[in-house]
Amino acid sequence: MDYAPFETSRLRFEPLSEEHLEGYHEIWSDERCARWSLRGATKSLEDSRARLLGVTPSPSNPNVVNYAIRLRSSVDSSEPTIAVFGCYKVSPPEAELGYLFNANHWGKGYASEAIIAFIPKFFELQPDVDVIHAIVDSDNGGSVRVLEKAGFKATDQIVEPAIFPLIGPEPRGGSTLFAKYRLS
Repeated sequence: MDYAPFETSRLRFEPLSEEHLEGYHEIWSDERCARWSLRGATKSLEDSRARLLGVTPSPSNPNVVNYAIRLRSSVDSSEPTIAVFGCYKVSPPEAELGYLFNANHWGKGYASEAIIAFIPKFFELQPDVDVIHAIVDSDNGGSVRVLEKAGFKATDQIVEPAIFPLIGPEPRGGSTLFAKYRLS
């Protein structure tokens, strides 16, 4: 699938590619950013490259719609990627949303702005998808608030335990499934 960059008043979304590796690595190797990921932080640039290639949209990987986000004031390709954002596991009629922001950009409203801009664009790109899910650990209050601001609704509690490598070795239960439905 071919999709183009787009912008909000403060953010520029660029289809994720290897060009974004440096910023991607900065985000994924930061344990603060990867805290709530089941995958944990990357340990090296090569680990980040392998992970990036697994979520980069391509003809051989058509089930992802992922973007790198830069600030609009820094669209020069030498400027950093501040977030990795999009849907993976695109399997109509459903898709799963995921995102990570560089910790230096938390608390500025960028995540809410990104989701609010992305959802209609994603539904336009994926006409066969009717619902976008996001799975968030119930203790991840920042992401819960971001999803609620963007109109996602909690639809289910997931009790099956999961291990978050950066939180500890013990399985945790209590994730919440959020959903955003296509408006007819």
